[in-house]
Amino acid sequence: MNKNKSNGMAEFEALLNQQFSTFRKGFNPGEDVRATVLSVNSEFVVLDVNAKNEGLAPRVDFLNEDGEVSVKAGDTVDVVFVSAEGGAYRFAAKGAKVSVDHSVADAYEAGLPIDGRVQAEINGGYEVTVGSMRAFCPYSQIALFRQEGAVYVGQTFSFLIQEYDAEGGNLVVSRRALLEQERNRKRDELRESLVAGATCKGRVSRIVDFGFFVDLGGAEGLVPMKELSWQRNVKPEDVVKVGETVEVLVREIDWERNRISLSLRATQADPFDAFAANCAPGAEFHGRVTRLAQFGAFVELEPGVEGLITTGALARGRSIARPSQVVSEGQELDVKVDSIDFDRHRISLRLVPTPAEVEAAERARAKREEKLNKPATDEEQAAKEAVDVRKALEDFHKAKSDNGTFGSLGDAFANIKL
Repeated sequence: MNKNKSNGMAEFEALLNQQFSTFRKGFNPGEDVRATVLSVNSEFVVLDVNAKNEGLAPRVDFLNEDGEVSVKAGDTVDVVFVSAEGGAYRFAAKGAKVSVDHSVADAYEAGLPIDGRVQAEINGGYEVTVGSMRAFCPYSQIALFRQEGAVYVGQTFSFLIQEYDAEGGNLVVSRRALLEQERNRKRDELRESLVAGATCKGRVSRIVDFGFFVDLGGAEGLVPMKELSWQRNVKPEDVVKVGETVEVLVREIDWERNRISLSLRATQADPFDAFAANCAPGAEFHGRVTRLAQFGAFVELEPGVEGLITTGALARGRSIARPSQVVSEGQELDVKVDSIDFDRHRISLRLVPTPAEVEAAERARAKREEKLNKPATDEEQAAKEAVDVRKALEDFHKAKSDNGTFGSLGDAFANIKL
């Protein structure tokens, strides 16, 4: 008997705990709530608002034109949360201006968020409705970063009240202030886990001229232009879109200056490795000049893989002061791999001779060979012999000077092959 009773109590407690787990823990001032009427008394309409405590709404809020209560037990009603008082949640009927105004005042005094719907874009910002009240949200306060346009119209957000004048009806709200509070909380959590050298995921929050920012959940990091891709001359919008989730490497963190440097390129395979593994010196490519330096021109062989033609190799025997005298950025060239430095990730290139250059070189070679193989004329032979005679005389006089004696002129001329 006792055992059955204990089992029954355990099941009851389990059901009760399960029910409590679905209950609301609280409400935001101005929040719309759908409730069920439990009962109506002389002062309040008692509501089931799916919380441990009941909700109370003024009976007067539900009177019709004849002064009669328009709701009964079991009815579903739409109400607006006002405040928590004496263990009960206070609500107002949707559209009951006095009660809603009271909830706005409470939210302003306590610094609590309140829900509002962005109705329209107006001069300088947005018109926001909070219950039956009209509020104004400046452009700069609708998000963490200024954004104009009708993108927010029709959406409901939580706001903090920055200015409230009950008599003048002036109500200024800020969504940004609330987002900053949340960001600061997440930033403190992020500081405990984010370290340089780690990879993490984030959402592209905005694209700028010098790169793009990634929201890491509490802080933003910047992917600068040089860390976008292994390829050069790539624009941020060519690589990512706002709202897209990306994986990045954390390069540097400076919490004092609130700066985090990220790299998208570092999470991708270096194309040099695959290129070098499948390429050997002598291979020819049709590439494009990506940039010029004083010492040469860089040529893209494959996406993300560049090689260098030195200024001397560009000159082709001529005298030039800089590469721009021969080539320009964007120009396409036929090049040949001269060498590959695997450790330094460098590729040395030289130009592939054009057909005209090959033909000119062949003509020059043939002309040299013809000259070497051609028999000497009588004049050429006489000139050669004259040179040999002068050489013999020079040797004779040198021997005379070195030895202090007259050498044999006959010995000197004996060495000449006439």
